[in-house]
Amino acid sequence: MDPASFLAALYLVHFGAAATPGPNTLLVTNMAAGGHRGAAMWAAAGTGAGALLWVAATLGGASALFVAFPRLAMALRWAGGGYLIFLGGQALWAIWRSRRRAGESPALAPTSAAGAFRRGLITNLSNPKSLAYYLSLLVASAAPDAPLWVRVAGGAGMAAISLIWYTILAWTFSRGPVRRAYRRVQPAIAGGTGLLMIAFGLALIFAL
Repeated sequence: MDPASFLAALYLVHFGAAATPGPNTLLVTNMAAGGHRGAAMWAAAGTGAGALLWVAATLGGASALFVAFPRLAMALRWAGGGYLIFLGGQALWAIWRSRRRAGESPALAPTSAAGAFRRGLITNLSNPKSLAYYLSLLVASAAPDAPLWVRVAGGAGMAAISLIWYTILAWTFSRGPVRRAYRRVQPAIAGGTGLLMIAFGLALIFAL
């Protein structure tokens, strides 16, 4: 496969993966629809940075480190799963608290840009299985004699796609009509987001 065809196929597959709902999507859309466009944008930037770090780890041979030290992979899996469970529990707690305090939004939004960026970054990095995903796309799907620049271009493009997609989600879900519709079912959506975060965390811990 020539480099252009490989990169086009790689970007298409990654876009499909990014568009599939997961913890990153839940985090960004919940923040945006809750009226926190700025926080959602920073969270989207954090997810893009996380994708870039996964690409760098893949190209740097981090998979060999996990093979040599399987307990490290297990520790990261438990840490990532625990963080997602924490986020889900935080969302459920916010719903309960909002019922006692009128007007409080149960969105997953921190109070600062740095906090939103950090939350997006950690949410993306909390799944060690992402390393296998990036490795399979960047290495296994490329021709054995493919030059390094092709894999670098592929990784940079994947990170850019993640950043652009989640930024679009942040902008779309923070628009007036979407926010008004969200407010009508906010507790149910926030509760569902919390439960899904917990489910993702448990699935990660127990390798389901």
